Amino acid sequence: MNTRLQNLFSAIKNIEKMLFPDRCIGCGRDDELLCENCAVKLGRARDDQERHTIAVYSYQDPVIRAAIKKLKYKNRTPLARIFAGLLAPHLLDELADRLLFDNFRDPLLVAVPLSKKRFRGRGYNHAALLANALAKETGIDYRGDHIQKIRETATQVSVRNRNERLKNLRGAFRANPSVVAGRNCVVVDDVYTTGATLQEVSRALRRAGA
Repeated sequence: MNTRLQNLFSAIKNIEKMLFPDRCIGCGRDDELLCENCAVKLGRARDDQERHTIAVYSYQDPVIRAAIKKLKYKNRTPLARIFAGLLAPHLLDELADRLLFDNFRDPLLVAVPLSKKRFRGRGYNHAALLANALAKETGIDYRGDHIQKIRETATQVSVRNRNERLKNLRGAFRANPSVVAGRNCVVVDDVYTTGATLQEVSRALRRAGA
């Protein structure tokens, strides 16, 4: 998508928002995409400590599911800031605990990347927006050039089996050693299902010295 088309797309979206202003995804009231009253009612997820993964909210919660789809596919990018505000206290608490045991003195936020083709089609990487908003909320380092997706793959949603998901993503990511070497990394993504994406991203980061 060239710059002229991107600008046209953004202008159309801005007009759409003026004609059809956002309402809270949870209650339909207010002029915020997710109001405070609905945010405190969101369903919590269970941690997967064996894979060192933290999912704060459950994707089974219909409000969470709708909000992620709007962020991911409907250009409702302000949701990244809202999500970051909700996630930041949990991330800071987790990192405070790890300071005592895991040498997490200088962590780096890493967003799961999109392929070039998918980025051109969508116009933005929702995980990068979330990581950038988290960096602003927490002060944790994020620069946006940590890792790239170097191979086009089938969408993970279309691949049901975890082993097949791992196979689908094997070798698809490459991290930048000049950025990640010697750093402890916190990988940010929107949805955690089997963990295949996070595992393969983590593998690429470790190959680069993280």
